Amino acid sequence: MLNVECSLRANAAMFHVHPIDSLELPELAPYRTLRRPREHAAQGIFVAEGDKVVHRLLESSFEIVSVLLPEKRLAEFENLLQRRPEKNIPVYSVAKKNILEALVGFEMFQGVLAIGKITARPTLDSVLASSPRPQLFVAVDGLTS
Repeated sequence: MLNVECSLRANAAMFHVHPIDSLELPELAPYRTLRRPREHAAQGIFVAEGDKVVHRLLESSFEIVSVLLPEKRLAEFENLLQRRPEKNIPVYSVAKKNILEALVGFEMFQGVLAIGKITARPTLDSVLASSPRPQLFVAVDGLTS
């Protein structure tokens, strides 16, 4: 398996590109179980899907576990990945869309996915303390559509 290491400078955030040569890699399990979000929540992770959502995730403070991209889209996400504070982010690349779709189990339009870690929920005190002027706080319970 080809392993490409990218880095801007010494001690910079790095990511490693891993071309997928087997759909059975254990590291790819969260991508195989996209339709089971409860399993992801139990593992403390979530999956971001699509260009805009993955861009937002990479720009956020959420910890990135891994990224899955079509090979032809690596350059598009390189700058965002290099700016991340994590070391050694695994970036899995697929050469063909049908390989990606075989992995996730359904047809995908953009084929851009990432896994982030769920952070601890903030306490009410921390939310109020971080608000510039907490004038109104609404709590809603048991809403249904």
